[in-house]
Amino acid sequence: MMKSGLLWYDSDATHDLKDKVTRAAAHYQQKFGRAPHLCFVNPAEIKGDGQSVRIGGVEVLTSKTVLPNHFWLGVNEEDGSKEVRRNQEDTMGRTERRDSGV
Repeated sequence: MMKSGLLWYDSDATHDLKDKVTRAAAHYQQKFGRAPHLCFVNPAEIKGDGQSVRIGGVEVLTSKTVLPNHFWLGVNEEDGSKEVRRNQEDTMGRTERRDSGV
């Protein structure tokens, strides 16, 4: 589950879902410094009866609350909280070493 993410709009009819998700994920990576794990799209974006597909490392899920041509990308809340904790521990460790003059 995601608490926040990047909302990407792409109505370019010349590109398929794979291209759109790939471009949106690249922008997410550039903006936030890490790759997204999840992407929510309107059910009309996924052809057939599929509820989800995987494109690269991104799981694409449908949600009726996402408007057509919109892509809501982010990281799994559980995975993200682990990384935030790890980054905080690293930062705290570096701060303590700097304060001690090492």
